[in-house]
Amino acid sequence: MAVTCPKCQSENPDDTIYCGKCGGSLKTVEGASVTKTLITPKESLQKGSTVAGRYAIIEELGRGGMGVVYKAEDTQLKRTAALKFLPPERTHIPELHERFMHEAQAAAALNHPNIITIYEINEHQNQTFIAMEYIEGQTLKDRVDQQPLPLEEVIDITLQLAEGLKKAHQKEIVHRDIKPANIIITDEGVVKILDFGVAKLRGTTRLTREGTTIGTAGYMSPEQALGKEADHRSDIWSLGVILYEMITGHLPFEGEHHQAVIYAILNKEPEPVTGLRSGVPLELERIINKALAKNPEERYQSVADLKVDLKTLAKRAKTTGTSPSTTSRIEQEAKAKKGPAAVKRIGIVAAGFIHHLSGCGASALPLSLRHHRFPGRSAFHQPKQR
Repeated sequence: MAVTCPKCQSENPDDTIYCGKCGGSLKTVEGASVTKTLITPKESLQKGSTVAGRYAIIEELGRGGMGVVYKAEDTQLKRTAALKFLPPERTHIPELHERFMHEAQAAAALNHPNIITIYEINEHQNQTFIAMEYIEGQTLKDRVDQQPLPLEEVIDITLQLAEGLKKAHQKEIVHRDIKPANIIITDEGVVKILDFGVAKLRGTTRLTREGTTIGTAGYMSPEQALGKEADHRSDIWSLGVILYEMITGHLPFEGEHHQAVIYAILNKEPEPVTGLRSGVPLELERIINKALAKNPEERYQSVADLKVDLKTLAKRAKTTGTSPSTTSRIEQEAKAKKGPAAVKRIGIVAAGFIHHLSGCGASALPLSLRHHRFPGRSAFHQPKQR
């Protein structure tokens, strides 16, 4: 059965993911599968094999719907690199390949300490790959899962993420897939954003491994959930989701399945962070709420504005000689004296416990909505041995 592209109205085979004419996603078309799997190469490159005449494979770091990643030695420049081979479905259509190359080249031009460095885009045996910086560290996802993050650290991480996003947005590059699994914190505490300009092509939606739904549902902005074109304010929304998650330990919009999460994003308001964790400044809650405004016009219009508010909050706490937690506790204790309207505290407050998103089911999310993690490894680094 043929599938009609909603953008250009051209006919496509029913087993295709993207339109062969315009490259648009067919995910919302009746008759087209919404759980298509991007196929990764079945045969791994062996240790010691050479790629593009210069990269000696050391080991495979992991694989998934977005491709296969290897650790390699650049024999020409004598440095370690990560090679990400994209699935054929990402680049076999000429229009998609041209678009991908344009955006990847733009991302490669970014030079910022909070953005992973892309060395080059090349091909090996008719497969496109990206050579990039190899980073030692830990994903933010792993950090959030392991233990609660102090509010001072939460603000520091958010400020570094905002710095990286600001640089990209100035170059008119929108990430479109900001989430903790795409963020690494180096052993020196430097925050690095991965997959810049690569994880998503303009006008398309990310596909993940078999058994998962399309897109990273929990981090989608309302405009992304509606299939609209995402601009830099969509990244600001995702940053607000991450900020909420670092503080509370779970996502602001949850559901039993993909459609339920999308419904929550479009129609519900998140539970206030001050009701999920003690010591959160009311000003920090206001910042999160503004970043998560459903209408992009009511959201922060730039990450620079968000940075100003975060820095003001941190400076106020430093000036008064208190941490953000202490300042908030004074404010909230005063509020509690006013009567039953005070915000309730739940179990995780007294214990200081932030439950994990994966495993014990903090949000009762099914496996299909959890972040895929390669066993014991990030797609771009080898975890620090502890």
